Amino acid sequence: MEVRDGRAALVPLVSREPEESWAGPVVLVRADGEGARRGPVVAGVDVRQPADALLRFAFEEAALRGGPLDVVYVQHLPLYASLGPAMVPDVRPAVTPEIQLSLDDLLTSWRAEFPGVAASGRVLIGSASQELVRIAADAALVAVGRRTRRSVLGGHIGSVAHAVMHHSTAPVAVVPHD
Repeated sequence: MEVRDGRAALVPLVSREPEESWAGPVVLVRADGEGARRGPVVAGVDVRQPADALLRFAFEEAALRGGPLDVVYVQHLPLYASLGPAMVPDVRPAVTPEIQLSLDDLLTSWRAEFPGVAASGRVLIGSASQELVRIAADAALVAVGRRTRRSVLGGHIGSVAHAVMHHSTAPVAVVPHD
């Protein structure tokens, strides 16, 4: 395991080290990866959860790389919403602007702290893991959060972070947060 700038461990994506034991941000790089990538840093956030650790990491990485930051929230619609407008009215036009305002509010202080980073926030509709993997195809790095949970059964990583770790072609930063 290698440490970069004392901030994040670099672990080959084939590592069997348990994700729940990572105390700080960990950047996973595919063993068959193409090396340094160009493109934006992508951060997947949930506007309903604390995201300070994840956003700090993402803004710092974008600043170090001299590139933009794309902060993404993916709204998962309930199953009945896929029945179509004949059965259920399309709620996306009503939901997306409200969530976009929440995302913009979340980014305001970070943009002030990192004025050199061109940070954009966008709201997508669909599966968070599928959308983040899709967007990460052109990214230099994709960052996702992992809640620090304590359980008698041990910690575990969430489904979105797990899917992005295993399906993204870009390096993946997993950032623990409360």
